[in-house]
Order: sequence, then structure tokens, then C-alpha cells
Amino acid sequence: MRRPGYACSPSEIRIRLSGLSFNIVNPGAGTNTPAIAAEMHTMSREGHALSLVYPEEMVPPLLYVVSREADKVNGWRFDANF
Repeated sequence: MRRPGYACSPSEIRIRLSGLSFNIVNPGAGTNTPAIAAEMHTMSREGHALSLVYPEEMVPPLLYVVSREADKVNGWRFDANF
């Protein structure tokens, strides 16, 4: 899924040209950690931004991606917040 204003990085272009594909586990918004600016915490709490994802919410999708169940799943993006 592409979002408006998204631009590929040079490394992403090289990966695409190489033919490699991989799965991405994306929180879909910021992760509720101390590294997120206080303004983002406030905006999320007030509903002006997507809800922040707690790090422990990312564990189930990560465990799935590294499981045998996902052996044939390739090139997918798993968004936790959409």
C-alpha cells in the first residue's frame, strides 16, 4: 500500500530490482514508547492522529511472520493499526 507523499529510498529500489520480496510488520502509526514526541501522544489521545500501538501488540504478528505457518507468505505487509 502506498501513501501520498511516499518516496522509495535508494535501498528499496535496489531490493525491488533484485527480485527479492519480504514481509513487513508495520505498527501502522507510531509505537507508544518514550521515543515518540509528547505532541504525538497528545494528538493520539485526543483522536487527532491514529492510536499509538503498544510494543507488545506487535508480538503476535511478528510471531506469525517467523512461524512455519507463514512459510508460503511472502511480499505481504501487516499493518497493526488499519
